[in-house]
Amino acid sequence: YAAALDSLKKNDGLIVCLQLKNCQINDERLSDLFLAMEHSEMVTSIDLSDNLITDDGALFLSTLLRGGAIQSLIYLDVRGNLITSRAHELFDEIRHVRKILKVQSAIKILKSDGTLDTSRLAVILKEISLLVSEDLSLQWQNGISRPGQIEHSEGIKCLVGNLQSFISILDLKLSRGNMGDRGAGLHRIALVELLCVVILHCWPLVEEDILSSCVLAKMLKLFGDFPQNSILHCTVFRCLQAILSGSSKTLFWYLVKDASLPYFLAREGTKCSALHQGRRPSYSGHIFVLSKTLKDLEENDEDLK
Repeated sequence: YAAALDSLKKNDGLIVCLQLKNCQINDERLSDLFLAMEHSEMVTSIDLSDNLITDDGALFLSTLLRGGAIQSLIYLDVRGNLITSRAHELFDEIRHVRKILKVQSAIKILKSDGTLDTSRLAVILKEISLLVSEDLSLQWQNGISRPGQIEHSEGIKCLVGNLQSFISILDLKLSRGNMGDRGAGLHRIALVELLCVVILHCWPLVEEDILSSCVLAKMLKLFGDFPQNSILHCTVFRCLQAILSGSSKTLFWYLVKDASLPYFLAREGTKCSALHQGRRPSYSGHIFVLSKTLKDLEENDEDLK
């Protein structure tokens, strides 16, 4: 940082690309840096990722760049900084004014007050799920149908590599104020849909993470935690039903034994049966269907008996 700042102040015209990732640049140092290159006609690319820039620094950048400073700049990376959705709105304004300037910023999952934007998170998870499904669809078009045969893209491998972080979203506890937010349940639904796609079609890659994270047991728990969220129930049900009827015996037995599916179905089925039909939780029908599926499988499987 110091060397770059010194060279910019000398205006020697030698700097075209600034690589300042993880240089502990805060808002004050950011201001010094950009004021030094305000009239530069040489700098085309600046990497400021993984620094300490806040929304105030983003406001400074937005004002400066929208005002026409550093016209040579065509790439700016500000990912991994301490910014919220307010800053991302400012970067969107820069993109609107400076058409040829590409601004890379982090995923917008924080509101301006620093709390989680669950609606935005749900949209992001749905986008990821769609991309994964499209990737798998291309594989199937090429005649590959079994998970073990699929040659996964770098994007899917990256997703799988960060699967534990995605699974941890299921453990998020929202405040009472957020419970009224329409997005409070959407992120769970989107996440379960994504996990279902990954579990069923990327099984060889995710086996270790799934077994160690107890994610299927967490999915079962969603029934009782959100007894009236019928859309969430349908999403979890589709995943469980697909596992029971799928080809992966490892995944099947993990659901039956490690996640204790028979015990769960017996317990919840007993609870639902004891209630009048109009007072049963909205997942009661799914419990009965899963129980019947397991019973039918039991008739043809001695080990399951």
